[in-house]
Amino acid sequence: VWAWRIFPRGHRVRTASIFSMVFMITEALVGAGLVLFELVADNASSARAVWISVHLVNTFILLACISLTAWWSSGGSPVKISWSKLDVWLLLLGLIGVLILGMSGALTALGDTLFPVNSIEEGIRQDFSPAAHFLVRLRILHPTLAILVAAYLIIVVNWINSRNKRRLNRKIGWVLISLFVLQLLGGLVNVLLLAPVWMQMVHLLLSDSVWICLVLYAAESMTREEITHEEDQGSDLSERAELGNL
Repeated sequence: VWAWRIFPRGHRVRTASIFSMVFMITEALVGAGLVLFELVADNASSARAVWISVHLVNTFILLACISLTAWWSSGGSPVKISWSKLDVWLLLLGLIGVLILGMSGALTALGDTLFPVNSIEEGIRQDFSPAAHFLVRLRILHPTLAILVAAYLIIVVNWINSRNKRRLNRKIGWVLISLFVLQLLGGLVNVLLLAPVWMQMVHLLLSDSVWICLVLYAAESMTREEITHEEDQGSDLSERAELGNL
């Protein structure tokens, strides 16, 4: 409501706020569906796994809409998607990769909750047992995807940062890489502690932070504002001055 009161018709903040409201409603509906169809507690069905994944995707889209609403209302530049640019496709692939990673993480957390283990050795035996539940056998998928997606994003962010001279864009990129490394460490701690609920919550918080940062990085990388050669030189000079002061 406030976005509609303070921004003019057609403004990007209005659009983002509309999508935020839409996905907030669908978030509530998916959550209600999980309860109404009893896909909770000890339910280990494939239906619960599917709807848990849908819930995670909806949550991530909702977070993206809210983040962009805040970003653009704080002065973030409008986005211009040029499908002919390689950067756009690389970032789109990264966004999809993190979405899939989040879905696998939701399934892993469900498996850890429904089928707890008393030791890492017991967990490994369960992971590779043909008689184990499909949620247990899927647990090995999540850390594998995490390493692959992390490596991909590190390469992509470094490549884009080497070509994009906007300081804000590069700063967000380095924060994104730092958060992803921290997330990997959090995942390792989660495994070593045998996935207690409190650590799963910390792990989820870190994954949300990575997603938000990636969304903002993509938005800033695809901004309509193009820096000139003079601005590029000025940025380099200011950075050298800061290094000198340090």
